[in-house]
Amino acid sequence: MSEWLETPIDFDLPILTKQQRQEMLELERTGLLPEKIRRNSDLYFKFLFGRECRTPLLLDLLNCIFATLGYPRLKEITLTHTELVPEHFGRKKAIVDIRGIDENERQLSIELQRESQPEFIPRCLFYWGKNYVQQLGAGRTYKDLKATVLISLLCFSLYTEKDNEKSVWDFILTNPQTGRILTEDELLIFVELEKFTQAMRKLHKEKKGTDHASLTEKERLLLWGSYINNVEEGVDLMDNLAREDSVFKEVQNAEKTYWSAPENRYLQLQEEIADLDYRTGILNAEMKGEKRGIDI
Repeated sequence: MSEWLETPIDFDLPILTKQQRQEMLELERTGLLPEKIRRNSDLYFKFLFGRECRTPLLLDLLNCIFATLGYPRLKEITLTHTELVPEHFGRKKAIVDIRGIDENERQLSIELQRESQPEFIPRCLFYWGKNYVQQLGAGRTYKDLKATVLISLLCFSLYTEKDNEKSVWDFILTNPQTGRILTEDELLIFVELEKFTQAMRKLHKEKKGTDHASLTEKERLLLWGSYINNVEEGVDLMDNLAREDSVFKEVQNAEKTYWSAPENRYLQLQEEIADLDYRTGILNAEMKGEKRGIDI
């Protein structure tokens, strides 16, 4: 089981068991540790956005999302909890859920979801509801409940209609006939990063070598999403803008710090193996289901 050592930004490393460290050193010696960073990994997502020292990065990303949807920008965010189960790496799927509170005391939950699942929407409602009711402790009443926002960054398309280019969605409880809003306390936001690729390539051609101030909030979100989802043009443009943009410069520094540690490269490998095992298990289950249907 891994433990996590909270240390300064330049030495923020996980502690490995003796067996894990021996395996890591052997993989490093033989050149078998991953050479390319996977920016949409749970580990890197938590490293980049789930630390107090880098809340300006998270605030910048969230404001791009809110501005794109027409909501007011956040003034601040205070991290309250980052839910990560590190011992699951190499055995089963881990869950990353970065949580924070904004200046209006709204409860924010930000997650990165790489794999599409049939039960994804019920799962989101469950986690939203869980975050909402957890506010009620001893001595509290319903008046103490604050609005809860679930923001899901998706590495897949939630809506796959060919003519549907919309990629950033917000949902609240409304009456379907009149559009009357019941409450805005439940807000779910989905960002389909997979749909960013074509627009990112176009933006890369237009903005390569230009000053970062020329980016709109929507374009900045496009850049953030493409970087997180490992789109080459997004990574390249962010590196280019890092010369003038302090936020993107910090992203660049954080990535270098993260990837220079063999411990993080080792755990990325474990995460990749876990993902492969997960997809293989789903495929085997589907094949067994099909065979059972044929046999019947």
